[in-house]
Amino acid sequence: MRVAAVIGAEETQSNSLFVSRIGTVDEVFSQFSRHPLLEAILITHSGKPKESLLDIVTRWDVLDASQGVG
Repeated sequence: MRVAAVIGAEETQSNSLFVSRIGTVDEVFSQFSRHPLLEAILITHSGKPKESLLDIVTRWDVLDASQGVG
C-alpha cells in the first residue's frame, strides 16, 4: 500500500466532535470511550460547527481530571 493511500484515508476520518456547552462533563468525557479515534471535543454554544469555539477538551483533559490534576 502506498503512503498516499493511507494519508488520504486518514484525512477523511473525523477525529473531533462538536458538542453543546450545556452538556455535562461526564457526557463529554464518555465520548472518548465511545469513539476510540476521537482526539478532541470542540464545544460551541449549541454544538454546531459554524459557531464560535468556546473550548476544547482532549484525552489529556480526561486523564488529568481522573487523576485530580488541574
